[in-house]
This record gives sequence, structure tokens and C-alpha cells, in this order.
Amino acid sequence: MKKDNFEIFRVEKEDIKTLEEVAEFYEYTYGQEPWEDELERDYLLDYFRNFIDENIFLAYRKEDRVVAMALLIPVSSYRSKYLRIEDICVDSKFQNQNIGSSFLDAIDEYFDSDIYDVIVLNTIRNFPSHHFYDKNGFTLVESSITMYREKK
Repeated sequence: MKKDNFEIFRVEKEDIKTLEEVAEFYEYTYGQEPWEDELERDYLLDYFRNFIDENIFLAYRKEDRVVAMALLIPVSSYRSKYLRIEDICVDSKFQNQNIGSSFLDAIDEYFDSDIYDVIVLNTIRNFPSHHFYDKNGFTLVESSITMYREKK
């Protein structure tokens, strides 16, 4: 689906070129502040390929370059259907150009209206991403907390 020189598309396992391109900017972007993660390219590629098996991997291309990606998990519950953003990343060279906001709008347009009612996600309080989601109409769920339990 194309709009304003951008194209949103689903990434498949066989699309090695796109997977490599995304892994490159993902590794670079998350290697910078505030994350400063040390990521391994082979691990990233395996992570992306395994994610595709059960979920949705979307990419956002401007002309001939992928500038953003999203890993989405469709979830059906008793009362609603929602998309969970597991990960979303805009190439750091293209941040602060409204591309992330445009990408979120394109995700809405990409799916039929009966696929999901809302998009949910977790982020870190007061990180730049927190402010980005506020700016793009996400609402903080005051009654919600995130918890985890390590495997015994």
C-alpha cells in the first residue's frame, strides 16, 4: 500500500534483503542513547525470522529504503481484538521527521477495520518513546502495571 512516497508492506522470511536492511538500522538505532544496546546481527535476523512464523512484521519504505519497522502480535480476547506492538523502530537517520507518526497511521490503514479495535504496547516511562506515543494518541492505562516472573 503506497501513500505520499511511502509504502507499507508485510515482510516475509524469504525477504533476506529487507531483513538485512532492517537489522542494520535496528542495530544502529538501538545502539545509541537512550538504549545503548549491544546487539548481534545474526541474533537479530533469527529473532525476526522466528517472529514472522506466528506474528506480523511490517516495514515502511520511502522510495528504495526501509525507514521503519514494526513487530505486531494480533490478540483476540473475550471482548475485543487488539494488536500488540512488540517492537517498533524508525531508523535514527529518519527520526524527528514525522515518519513514526505517519507509519502508525499507515498501520491503521493497512488492516481492515475488523482485525483489531485498539493497539496496545508497553514502553518505558519518560523515555522518548513514551512522549512519542502520547503525541500519537495513545492513552496511559492508569490501572495497569507490567509485571514479570522469571522461569523457575
